[in-house]
Amino acid sequence: MPATQILVSSRVRPYDERGAKDVADWAAKAEAHGGFVALPWPQVALAEVAVALAAQGLPLVGVQLPLPPEPLPQGRRVPYWASLEDAEERLAAINMANETLARAQTFGCTWAFLDGFSIKLKAPSNLFAQSYAERRWDRDRASKVAARPLLEAALIERKEHDERLCDGARFSLERLASVAEARGVRVAVGHGIGPWQFPSPREVDLLLEEFRGGPLVKAHLPARLDVLETMGLLTPERRAALTLAPFVLASDAVGLRDDVVPGLGPAPLASKLQQAAGKPPAVVVVSGRADTKPQELAAAVAKLAALSLP
Repeated sequence: MPATQILVSSRVRPYDERGAKDVADWAAKAEAHGGFVALPWPQVALAEVAVALAAQGLPLVGVQLPLPPEPLPQGRRVPYWASLEDAEERLAAINMANETLARAQTFGCTWAFLDGFSIKLKAPSNLFAQSYAERRWDRDRASKVAARPLLEAALIERKEHDERLCDGARFSLERLASVAEARGVRVAVGHGIGPWQFPSPREVDLLLEEFRGGPLVKAHLPARLDVLETMGLLTPERRAALTLAPFVLASDAVGLRDDVVPGLGPAPLASKLQQAAGKPPAVVVVSGRADTKPQELAAAVAKLAALSLP
């Protein structure tokens, strides 16, 4: 096994009759080390991807949590694992995550990724996202439109919910840690971008401190860290700590979205990927949009392989 496993996420292709074969074929041609199944792909896709990868001599290594059993109808979403108001939704999310891991384990998966989720606040996130995407923003707090006040209002409102969100997250993470440990899977916990998402990098630090030494670990999300730093919401110390995570979700950010493969965004990933003491990350997942081209994916895999060298 290589020091770093570079995996191709299913997100680079749509979930259709050719999706699984394309993911496997492209991964093999790009000389990646395996595959990773992520939303919006469902649990039923795990077998399709595993079989297609096996035909190329590659393993299915990881999965996002939770995946729905079947494709979701348009407008539906998976349950949120730290839902602000609904304990039943939190429990449904962990049950769905357990089902996902049970299926994934039959194909030898050893890694999982639990991502953050969106929170609705009174300060409209769409207006802020539009201002950010149109470059009407700067890191010197001299924005000449309403983007800065929107962000500050959202931060104030978000603080009112922090304690309840973290309490709900502990409820879910305690159960997920037990499930993951029993199944021999490591779970990387991701963070969001800004106050309209949960958890923040600070909240990930706070929550995972309670599970130190267990199967739950931090995730390094380079594109999101760049955006948070631009917004002035990330300290250098916290960024440095997150870059040492064993799991990397690699993509480039476009506006407030981290959804193009590395090398295609306006601020491409260029920093060396490593854990403490210069050790390379255990897993690097190449993620992007469903319209990614095979040559773009191959270039991203080669770039990440170079950045992951010890």
